[in-house]
Amino acid sequence: VIFNSLQIISGQEQDFREHPGYSQFLIYGIFFKFFAFFDNSIISSVDQLLHAKNINESLGKLFIIARFANAIFLIITVIFFSKICQLFEIKSELILFGAISLAISKTGIDNLTILRADIIAITFMLGSIYYILSFIKQEQKIYKLLISSFFLVLSLLAKIQIIILLIFVLALLPFFIKNE
Repeated sequence: VIFNSLQIISGQEQDFREHPGYSQFLIYGIFFKFFAFFDNSIISSVDQLLHAKNINESLGKLFIIARFANAIFLIITVIFFSKICQLFEIKSELILFGAISLAISKTGIDNLTILRADIIAITFMLGSIYYILSFIKQEQKIYKLLISSFFLVLSLLAKIQIIILLIFVLALLPFFIKNE
């Protein structure tokens, strides 16, 4: 994952094309570049990795940065979850319980330690769902559909299996529109 992220930000084609984690690689690469701006010892290209004196230390730093990125995405996931619940006027105590449960669940904790595309795909999908529901339930502004579409594309680029959740949401969409 780290090497593929370095390939993307170095302008190279990613290895393992069967792994559709392009959004994941791009986001990690952006984080690598950002932190490398402040710390010259952080590797931000494949060439730097190949010429590094201490590869283990360099990869360790990149791994920590990627874990930090996952933590940011877990927080954003909880925020989108809460916003979606607010659209359905769920009690704030239940939203808080759900948000905390989501954050401290086994999957939530695993996403802080394992570099997988799941949390990124779920975050973008929840963002897409939020903007679709916001479009339907609140004000119907075109920018909400554009943001929703953008998040949907990033979600699918992160993990193609997220399409299962998309099918579920699309099946429920007529019920949301009917109630409005």
